[in-house]
Amino acid sequence: NPVVSEVDIDGNDKISKEKLLSELKVSPRAIFKESDLQADTTRLLTLYQRSGRFNVSVKSNVEELDNNRVKVTYIINEGERAEISQITFINNRAFDEAELENEISTKESRWWRFFSGNDNYDPDRIEYDKELLRKYYSNRGFADFEVLSSNAEFNPVTKSFNIIFALKEGIKYSFGKIDIKNNIKDVNNESLKEVIMSKGGKEFNSQRIDDTI
Repeated sequence: NPVVSEVDIDGNDKISKEKLLSELKVSPRAIFKESDLQADTTRLLTLYQRSGRFNVSVKSNVEELDNNRVKVTYIINEGERAEISQITFINNRAFDEAELENEISTKESRWWRFFSGNDNYDPDRIEYDKELLRKYYSNRGFADFEVLSSNAEFNPVTKSFNIIFALKEGIKYSFGKIDIKNNIKDVNNESLKEVIMSKGGKEFNSQRIDDTI
């Protein structure tokens, strides 16, 4: 088998060449193997698909050189990010889907969002949306709220995603009696109560606790 003289990548923009090269089995001065070439093609496809680019294609070119050497080039067509066709919430009872979708950054694909990019699948944005949902619920009484899972189901026909958030809302809490324990001399507890954002009987709100602190 020939020896690999050089490895190059062409057509990449969204993922750096250094990152892609570091993931490859084929490398300079190594013995060229067709199996490694196929494995690298699959690996490059996987890397792009994880970033939401399911329309990517990867081809390889092996150029024969003198002295039993070859140059390997991976040619990438990144394509566009896959769009979000539908966002679904499971187990939401306190708030309807329209309210929850309004609070997250990921949006369903619509023609008027052509320039926003928020209707393209982005795993990092989905993670951010989970935190937005947690804040939304915890500021409205649901201290035990959890996002149990966030799944992205890819439709190979439409080349788009359905994002499914499975929620556990928990119990809605209200503030009980609020008291202050103070060991600081010359500081009046009643004056401190006046600046506390949380009030007894009101629904639990984690943001008000943070604002008070």
